[in-house]
Amino acid sequence: MDTVTAMFVDLGLPGWLAYPVLVIELIGGLALILGLAAIMTGAIVTVKWKRFYWRIWNKHKKELPL
Repeated sequence: MDTVTAMFVDLGLPGWLAYPVLVIELIGGLALILGLAAIMTGAIVTVKWKRFYWRIWNKHKKELPL
C-alpha cells in the first residue's frame, strides 16, 4: 500500500486518498463477481429448468443442474 500511496503523491494527489480508492475498488470487484454469478445462475436455470423438471417428474437421475 505504501507504493500506491507514493504513486498518488507523485501524481499530485493526497496520499490518504489511496485508502478510499482501495475500498471502492474492492466493493466494485465484489459487485462484479456477484453480478456475474447471478447471471450465470440465471442462465443455468433458464437453459436446464425444463429438462431438470421433466427428469424429476419421470424419476430419471441422469442430469442435474449445477
